[in-house]
Amino acid sequence: MQLKISPYLILGFFVVLIACVFYVYKSTPKIAYVRNLEVVYGYNGMKEARAEFQNQNTVWQSNLDTLKIRYQQALAYYQQNLKTFKPSEKEEQIAILKKMEADMKNYGSAVTKEAKDRDEKLTQGILNQINSFVQEYAKKNGYDVVLGAEGNGAILYGDKAYDITDKVLEGLNKDYVLTTSKNDNARK
Repeated sequence: MQLKISPYLILGFFVVLIACVFYVYKSTPKIAYVRNLEVVYGYNGMKEARAEFQNQNTVWQSNLDTLKIRYQQALAYYQQNLKTFKPSEKEEQIAILKKMEADMKNYGSAVTKEAKDRDEKLTQGILNQINSFVQEYAKKNGYDVVLGAEGNGAILYGDKAYDITDKVLEGLNKDYVLTTSKNDNARK
């Protein structure tokens, strides 16, 4: 007795097999990762923002240096003329020196706080831009998950085949150029 297999049974088997393969393929998430620090520091928006921040820091440091020089000059004047000052002039000079020293310390503290606040705000703004871009990039390119390596990421190893850092950085910088030129045109 030979077992006869119906062509419809074979066709049905292949249809089910193809459906299973398709289901497994579709249910397997598409995963990639980016090297966080490379994206952050390779992003032209970050480079430009850092340059502006550094220029502001230079101005603040120059102002602080000027205050220090003025204080040192006043102190030198006081020390050179100490013997010739009347008691009231001596008190006046000491008060001036104390005020200058306090102003210098207050300015230094204010600048340090402002620099820290600006740096945090700048960094968070850049990270928001990058995260937004990566989210759109992932959706556009069909990634279900994009992980971050280095820095705050938790990937200890990833095959290069899953590394989309260069593509993300290239797209991010292109987007930055477009955004910057739109903003420049709007200002004109």
